[in-house]
Amino acid sequence: MAPAPLRLLVVGGGVIGSVYATWLQTSGHQVTILARGQRLIALQEHGLRIEDAQTGQVLTTPIATVDHLAPDADYDMLIVAVRLEQVAALLPSIAATRRIPTVLFFLNNAFGVEQFVQAVGPERTVLGFPGIGGHQLGTTTKYWD
Repeated sequence: MAPAPLRLLVVGGGVIGSVYATWLQTSGHQVTILARGQRLIALQEHGLRIEDAQTGQVLTTPIATVDHLAPDADYDMLIVAVRLEQVAALLPSIAATRRIPTVLFFLNNAFGVEQFVQAVGPERTVLGFPGIGGHQLGTTTKYWD
């Protein structure tokens, strides 16, 4: 018997957030992505579209979106996939989402994790390294892994 799909919120519609949100959604999980501005509009109109730069394989999937992190947000996991300099501004909102038991900080950070653990709590904080890079080409995210 397969485990139930996870309800995931990915914060960040850039390369890392888009690629992992697509992979997780096409694997059967229920993914919502938090984005703003033109990226939010593009995701609502076109969904997620990623292209593997090595193989040329393209995956496209519709995606649920939100434009803010509500304190009563209810997901199994929150995946933070924004630039390091954007995290500090998000920490108060993330800390307020007490219904989300696990917060995965998915970024390159050589400066330590103390600020994440202090804001979110050691019992909720998980660290990850995405291991991909890429860039946006219109509504397509081209990536290398």
